[in-house]
Amino acid sequence: MSEKGTLNSFNLLCLWFGAAVSVAEIFTGGWLATDAGLGLGPGLWAIVLGHVVGTSLLALGGIIGFNERLPSIMSTRISFGKQGSYLISVINVLQLIGWTAVMVLMGSSALTQITETLWDYSNPVLMAAILGAFIALWVGIGLHGFKYLNVVAVLLLFGLTIVLSAVVVGNPAPETTGSDSGSFALGFELSIIMPLSWFPLIADYTSQ
Repeated sequence: MSEKGTLNSFNLLCLWFGAAVSVAEIFTGGWLATDAGLGLGPGLWAIVLGHVVGTSLLALGGIIGFNERLPSIMSTRISFGKQGSYLISVINVLQLIGWTAVMVLMGSSALTQITETLWDYSNPVLMAAILGAFIALWVGIGLHGFKYLNVVAVLLLFGLTIVLSAVVVGNPAPETTGSDSGSFALGFELSIIMPLSWFPLIADYTSQ
């Protein structure tokens, strides 16, 4: 039985599943297969190989937090000292603000498409405001409430993944051939970066 303020293995599984199956990941996969010109086969290879590399590096950061029992920012003091960790903290805050803004914009775009399809209503600003309110609520409920809400969110994401997979397999898009020889390298690099974007946070969870 886990303590009230900690995350057990199931909570961590749900947490990282939710991070992996995000709107950004779905959009990126679609972009690699279509706009980037990789097609389904090479696109999948770029995604799988890139995530293997990126997740391996991410796991190493988690192991440091687990072994040292230090959250992410505190663990940077091992390499950069106390003063250096302050700079890392500022950079981390900036990248988290930027990443949250990107996710809100992408989520707003997705919600707007849904409302346009179902009710012929479009208001991206309102959708972004609603998502921002949910984020504030998510932060406000604290770790204890987060554990339960995250399980619900992950179950919904899992259902969405099944539906999207069925749609893609049942209605495959025409194969495309990338004209840019660097497309695979770009997809591979992007797929490494996506799991690594969580690197500044992972020890916050594994250190508990």
